[in-house]
Amino acid sequence: MRLETNGVKDLLSVKEIKTFPNPTVNQLNVSFNAEKQDNLHFDLYNLDGQLIKSIQKSVNSGLNTIEINTTDVISGVYYLSIKDSKNNVHSEPITIVK
Repeated sequence: MRLETNGVKDLLSVKEIKTFPNPTVNQLNVSFNAEKQDNLHFDLYNLDGQLIKSIQKSVNSGLNTIEINTTDVISGVYYLSIKDSKNNVHSEPITIVK
């Protein structure tokens, strides 16, 4: 079953995405439920759209938590993009403070 919001299907293979702590200092945790085993890309972009950090992880179905080291990222507002193997994308703002 797929959920629909405003007529747009939610196709991303992960649900219940939580990022914490936000704002963060040195490590961002991303927790989510994966509908199936998948390879996910976690990309951090600055507000100019430049790719700052990219991580690829293989995840199992069920609850997963990914740790993203942000010690080398300067303070600012970023967008975390999560992309599954079918190129479905979820993005959300992340604030990093030093």
